[in-house]
Amino acid sequence: MRRLAPPRPPHPLGSGGWARSKLLVLALLVLSGLVSPGSVPIRAAAAGQAPSCALPALPHPGTSADGAPTMTGPAVGALTGHAIKATLSLDHDDLVVTPPERGDRPKVSANYAECNALASQNADNYQLSSFADSGVAVGYGRVTVAAKLFPPAQGPPGINTSPSFVAPKMPPSQPYERRLAWVVVFREEMVTACPLERVGTTFPAPLPTDYDYAVFLVDADTGRDALIYQESEANPCGFASRVPPSLDEPQELVSVPWTLVSRNPDGYSGTISATVLPCDGYDSPVLIDRGGSTLRVLVDRPVSADCGAPVQVTMGVNAAVVTADLPGTIGHDPVGLDINLPGPSPASAPPKEASPPTTVPLLALDAQSKARPSACRSATFSSSTRSPARRPPGWRPTR
Repeated sequence: MRRLAPPRPPHPLGSGGWARSKLLVLALLVLSGLVSPGSVPIRAAAAGQAPSCALPALPHPGTSADGAPTMTGPAVGALTGHAIKATLSLDHDDLVVTPPERGDRPKVSANYAECNALASQNADNYQLSSFADSGVAVGYGRVTVAAKLFPPAQGPPGINTSPSFVAPKMPPSQPYERRLAWVVVFREEMVTACPLERVGTTFPAPLPTDYDYAVFLVDADTGRDALIYQESEANPCGFASRVPPSLDEPQELVSVPWTLVSRNPDGYSGTISATVLPCDGYDSPVLIDRGGSTLRVLVDRPVSADCGAPVQVTMGVNAAVVTADLPGTIGHDPVGLDINLPGPSPASAPPKEASPPTTVPLLALDAQSKARPSACRSATFSSSTRSPARRPPGWRPTR
């Protein structure tokens, strides 16, 4: 059955490249000792292209970690990182993946597909990386999705009531009719709290073909037109009807470059400039990572967005809690896809804070903690609250 993490309030902001002149400035800062060599960005992703990532070790299909349920079913043997071995069909052919035709060769890599899958959220704002402990199956083939499932859902409107919230602008969905695509399969198990459940309540038995699959699809030639197919399932709360299959148009979490513009006299707040794409979704202000002195600015972005040149957005930045001040030195978390798993995630090292007039040495910190909205500032969301805190062993999402 589908497992769901607690809903996550939206956050903030979008990626862009660093100009060669800025890299030269950073090089001069390194030579002068103001910035440590490890803090210089390796390379930012090209505008309009979703980057790949440095994948941590993930359980292979048929295995699991930290007590997670193990993936079973046809995806385990059919998807082995290359061309699919045999036809995969779900929900009476609502989703069909067949072996590729002679001469089919993906133009985007398996790493690209898996990284963007892990960074993606479904329409309920649940990140697919939440289910990686059950194993991840990857492969490519010719994909057909039933026309009756279109148009896909595009995230719940109004989840963020902050006046400064900007919703992502999603592109029109495109049909899948024997399209060459990468297929990334997760087992989406949930722990469900059913209301008014009485002693002796019976639950409909799952079918032998219920595998709890959440299937990320992305065009193998363009890296775009991503979808998440949710397999049908037995209703988890005792209802006789089944939960039908569904289709989502995912948004992915991307950590973007930012620069400190100013600090306010109160010491608690300030202003930053962040680099976003015109289709990015974000909120303001953002919060310093709780328990650290770094800042991660996240945006919701269509997968491999192609929506125009990066732009600068001015937004507020606050200390992690109302009783604290902004750190004297604010470290820049890594930029790139935020897959929210232990170990390396973005493919790019963090750019450093560019402080106004009086500049102190900048630190390259890699905070693991995530800030949370302050109880005293109901419209203030952390730059990281889209992703849950780094999960301890045995953590299971609940609904």
